[in-house]
Amino acid sequence: MELFAAQPPDTVTVADIADRAGMTSAAVYYHFASKDAILYDGAKEFGDALVGHVGEVVAELSQGGNLGEVVIDVLQWIDRHAAPGSVYFISSVGTNSDVEVLRRQHRTELIDHLGKAARKARGKLTPAEAAVIGVGLLSLLETSAASWLTKDATYQKLGHKQFLAEVSKLSEKVAGNGAA
Repeated sequence: MELFAAQPPDTVTVADIADRAGMTSAAVYYHFASKDAILYDGAKEFGDALVGHVGEVVAELSQGGNLGEVVIDVLQWIDRHAAPGSVYFISSVGTNSDVEVLRRQHRTELIDHLGKAARKARGKLTPAEAAVIGVGLLSLLETSAASWLTKDATYQKLGHKQFLAEVSKLSEKVAGNGAA
């Protein structure tokens, strides 16, 4: 995943992967059919762990809790898994149809978790309201993760602490808990 994070996946070769892993290309092919299979497995492992982490954070959220804190916790988790996070949110986007199908499956699960978080934070919501808030929070999370991981101009302009504060405030607004 570090190779896929450092350069576009289409430029990474099985020989590069084998060299990095201290293996031969034949040994890599024994375990994986192709570099796309390696990319898929890495994205699946990261995405499954992300969904699991979000589920745990939402389960721990108290009634009336702060959704900004949920999003910040998840961003910090992504930061601790920066290489696979960069592949998942940045370098692999649009490069592999199987990974895109996987990412859509993860998005569905994440929207469900974030919708549950919205219900805990806001109280009674219709399923449609919770789902739309879940979509909004996921969009914010994905965009923020990409900004965070690339340290883009927005992140640099705001700085670490202010970036987190703004993402937290916007999370609350998306959920309908903050001033518009």
